[in-house]
Amino acid sequence: MELGSSILPSAPSHHPVTVTVVHSKGSSSISMLPDTGANATIIGPGHLTRLEVYPSDLQPTPADSRYTADGSSMSPALGSLQAELHLKGNMARVWIDVHEDIPVPLLSHQACKELWLIPDRFPQPIAEVTHASVRVHTQDKEATAAVPDAAPMPTSELPFSLPSTPTPALPFNATVTPAQAKAFFLKEYKDVLMSRADLFNSPLKSMAGPPMRIHLHEDARPFAIHTPRQIPLAF
Repeated sequence: MELGSSILPSAPSHHPVTVTVVHSKGSSSISMLPDTGANATIIGPGHLTRLEVYPSDLQPTPADSRYTADGSSMSPALGSLQAELHLKGNMARVWIDVHEDIPVPLLSHQACKELWLIPDRFPQPIAEVTHASVRVHTQDKEATAAVPDAAPMPTSELPFSLPSTPTPALPFNATVTPAQAKAFFLKEYKDVLMSRADLFNSPLKSMAGPPMRIHLHEDARPFAIHTPRQIPLAF
């Protein structure tokens, strides 16, 4: 990955990065985790000491609600700090919100873009964010190899000319609350989804389909991953 160059990064980082934070009281470096699912840059009270900032230096945070990944409301922020984030020649101006119980500072999606940790068109597939110079070179190469006198193939004879199927739109827009979206998905996919209350107070639902064969091993150890990845592996 080359940050700050004219080449798009080959893959976004999902490891902490050391960012220089410049604010009205001075500057210092802090390790932050890029989180493309976050719409705010967040730190915990314990990180203020590293930044040489006192709680009394914080500005009031807007009263709009913030939500975690599961849709539950976050406790109000203790305050906010306006700062510049610097990383290998790139800079992002952000408001940093301070919340309780934040063990690792998080970089927002927009901050990741401005610091060139992810391409501007993320999360579109790699093929759609190929650098312009690469596309031009590829197109010239294809044009040279093409047969100029070849007759165009009729549309009806094109191979794999399957009719395109439009992607169905969700029955709500981006302004609905997490609670409304949650209620819709629980109702629409009630055969596979269940609420948190049902998870603790109700038995698991019966699985649909033929019986499954379960193999037992004496030395088997339970294994599960409960934390979603911040950045899709396909990117």
